Amino acid sequence: MWIHLIDFDSTIPNLALMKISAHHQALGDKVTLSCGREVGFGNTEPDKIYASIIYKKNVYMAEGLHYSYPNSEIDIGGSGYDLEKVLPPEIENLKPDYDLYPDNDISIGFSSRGCLRKCHFCVVPQKEGRYRRTQHPSEWYNPDFKKIMFLDNNILADKEWFIESTNWCTKNNISMHFQSGFDIRLMDKDIAQLIIKLDLYKTICFAWDHIEDEKIIREKIQILRDVGFTDNMLHERVQFYVYVDSDEEFDSGVYRCRELKKLHCNAYVMFNIDNEATLRINDLREWANWRQFFWGCDIEEHLQKKNHIESLAYEDERRLVHQMGEIDDWV
Repeated sequence: MWIHLIDFDSTIPNLALMKISAHHQALGDKVTLSCGREVGFGNTEPDKIYASIIYKKNVYMAEGLHYSYPNSEIDIGGSGYDLEKVLPPEIENLKPDYDLYPDNDISIGFSSRGCLRKCHFCVVPQKEGRYRRTQHPSEWYNPDFKKIMFLDNNILADKEWFIESTNWCTKNNISMHFQSGFDIRLMDKDIAQLIIKLDLYKTICFAWDHIEDEKIIREKIQILRDVGFTDNMLHERVQFYVYVDSDEEFDSGVYRCRELKKLHCNAYVMFNIDNEATLRINDLREWANWRQFFWGCDIEEHLQKKNHIESLAYEDERRLVHQMGEIDDWV
């Protein structure tokens, strides 16, 4: 059989597609992959097409597959398409086919699924349910790679499992990254002491999603300081996702970003993509998410500079249009 996989919108190698590829490779099937919207097979069609949609806004990308390839069996999945759809256990538990993405050099997987939280903006409770251990990283690690990415949604929900998994990585000289970050509300001094020693190849990420959590956020940052994080280390290595659900939370978002800056931590504004991003929300994201802006000035100063530049550009454009008009009149 010819199996074709379509990765419409993943920002990292698609783990589900890599496992599907491993399954069909084991069956002796031919497996091919395309990324993005460009799909073309000439005069022939695959026997089966698997397509993945990660972001709900991109569902339209998969529309028409059944009509374009009527002779192919079509199977569409992904968090943006169907939250209830999961891989069967015999595929889910396979080691990914890392050859599917030849430019990738990072092992990718889940050591746990689910979460103990029920945040209203998060699909994990519906998609994965309660927290549970799944696979030890040794089961999905590629020994040819020196880096490993944990996709766990709340890896600190099981302290012993977190310690065991990271100790295994350290023992095997593997550099780590935790894609979803750490739930700082679950961090104690033991975990903080471990985090500061880990070989991490990307920023340490936490989240400050609710203004009501200010007290505990400050207490946990102090724990980081107690175990050795200096102002410079916080500035260089620590980032907080700041969730803003809608324009109504603009002032809250500005406040949280400013307070994090005072605490020497980076901010990264996350916005609910199902809501309309107003101009000032986009301004907040531009200021907070670009470190040179965030550390260079306050948001008010940033907006003043931006408005001044836009005003100068507008005047230059008017002057050019006026000059062109004079030339036309002369001609």
